[in-house]
Amino acid sequence: LDARYRSIAKDKEISEKKLLIARQQQKIADKNKWVAISTSGSILLLVLGIGFFHNYRNRQRMQHNEISLLAREKEINLLKGIIKGEEKERTRLARELHDGIGGMLTSANLNLNRALSAEEKEKPLHQLQYMIRDIASEVRRMAHNLMPDALIRHSLEEALLIYISTINASDGFMVDMHTVGDLNVLQKPTELLLYRIAQELIQNVIKHARASYAVLQIVQKENFISLSVEDDGIGFYTEEDHKGYGLQNLRYRVQALQGYISIQSEPGQGTTIYIEFDIDRLKEVN
Repeated sequence: LDARYRSIAKDKEISEKKLLIARQQQKIADKNKWVAISTSGSILLLVLGIGFFHNYRNRQRMQHNEISLLAREKEINLLKGIIKGEEKERTRLARELHDGIGGMLTSANLNLNRALSAEEKEKPLHQLQYMIRDIASEVRRMAHNLMPDALIRHSLEEALLIYISTINASDGFMVDMHTVGDLNVLQKPTELLLYRIAQELIQNVIKHARASYAVLQIVQKENFISLSVEDDGIGFYTEEDHKGYGLQNLRYRVQALQGYISIQSEPGQGTTIYIEFDIDRLKEVN
């Protein structure tokens, strides 16, 4: 009986230990389950947070791109308005010069011719006639620069050749022009834009570069059009601010039209200005 009692007591102790171990294992399992649930929840929250963060960044990037596009469109529309206003004012001034002052000078020259033919040809009158003739020529040149009728009647290349011929008629400065590619693919507004840029660059050379020779080159290749002017003038340091050269306004226009501009110059080494546009973008602006 005593041995049986001890055996039963021992079995009871073993059962209690097994029950204790089972309880501990259950606690560990429950703890592991909660750890797994917490870890999964944390990972899920982290994934959701990363997703929300990327979504937020993408929305911000899209909003920024939309704002940039709107700002670019606004800038282009403003530039188009400025150019349109400038062209209207140029046209008005050109007509006033040509029809008003030009007509008055023509009439004065006719009256002077009558006076010269009716009386003895005196030297002072001849000098006055030469002055009036020179003024009339200058007025015609200014009117042509303001409103390029040649560009309406002719192609860009022909209009520029006519403009350059008026420059080459004067002594001390010579301009050559070279074209590559098919310039007939350009629309009239694009031709006018390139004409104005070439005109401004050549006038800058005449006013500031003290050059005797310049080369204008226009190249059409694939979907790009480039324009460059190179002179043998005094040059300048490109890192300095040269507001008098009109380069800031030129840079602004080119950048607003999503073009590329490069200015290379050194004192005593002349200046090269290169400008490039995407023709499709210019068509969109036009």
